[in-house]
Amino acid sequence: MRQLGVFLLCLLALAAYANADVFGFSYTGTESSAGWGNTPPPYSTIYGTLTATDNGDGSWTVTGGSGFYTFPDPDYANNFVSLAITLIPPETNNPPLFTWDNVICPEENSTVCGIGNLLDENGLGFSIAGTTHYYTNPAELNIYLEPDLGPGIYEAANNSVLNWEGDDGTFSITPEPWSISLFITVLAGIAARGALKKA
Repeated sequence: MRQLGVFLLCLLALAAYANADVFGFSYTGTESSAGWGNTPPPYSTIYGTLTATDNGDGSWTVTGGSGFYTFPDPDYANNFVSLAITLIPPETNNPPLFTWDNVICPEENSTVCGIGNLLDENGLGFSIAGTTHYYTNPAELNIYLEPDLGPGIYEAANNSVLNWEGDDGTFSITPEPWSISLFITVLAGIAARGALKKA
């Protein structure tokens, strides 16, 4: 009976890990889509963490996030600028700027984003520290699915004083390492408890 109890606790710990609500994300530009046509690769890179809530349909609603956005310097060739970014609430009616719903599909099996996709066409919206735009302050960064280019192709674009610069690239999402560490810690605690009882 004791072994069954330990097994059930292990399953609960594994379930907690599987439903982790913190994800790491990264974006790597592979081809210029606007404004950076004369800039040699690499293009922009973006990375950070997202906090999300499971919607139960394969999609998750992101409620918080931050990271860094590195992109070509418009004033100096072959130089790059790196700025902090922070998730901002969904905006679905924001012409002439971007729209985003802050939805992710980590398992790539949701009809919300489309099978094989991690984001939908609205994607994620971030504010960019230290930048401005005619309509927003600070400026905005949008990472989203580019369906015209095929499944799994994404675009990152900003509306800062760089004037709608952007590139196409790859996007990835992974559960944060702390979730794995938590799982291991729980298992270690279970094992230690069993050892103490035997003693």
